[in-house]
Amino acid sequence: MPTLSKALIAAGVLAVLTFVTGIALRRAGTPFGVGPTTVHKLIAVASVMSLALAFRHLARAGASTGLAVALAMTAVAAFLALIASGALLTRPELELPGIVARVHRTAPYIAYAMSAATLGLMAATAS
Repeated sequence: MPTLSKALIAAGVLAVLTFVTGIALRRAGTPFGVGPTTVHKLIAVASVMSLALAFRHLARAGASTGLAVALAMTAVAAFLALIASGALLTRPELELPGIVARVHRTAPYIAYAMSAATLGLMAATAS
């Protein structure tokens, strides 16, 4: 199986696992356990790395356009918002406004939608 296909399959499976572990953490309530939180974070990092490998593979094939770069930057901003909000949510001593949790619940949809749009555009351009 080509490298791009492996990266895309891995990213998809890891994205689903990230959602599942995130939902499990939310249902378990606060304070979040160190073990489950660590697993969730590691799966999320692996998902982002798989997407980065797919982007890199397509970019090397000369498939990057201005629109693809703009979509990718939107995805990167959403992933950064996820990392920052996730870090804040794991700190039980902080009293956070509700917007932090809402950002952490909505940013994954933006991040993965923009990633999918970027990869689709780049794949179409590479063909």
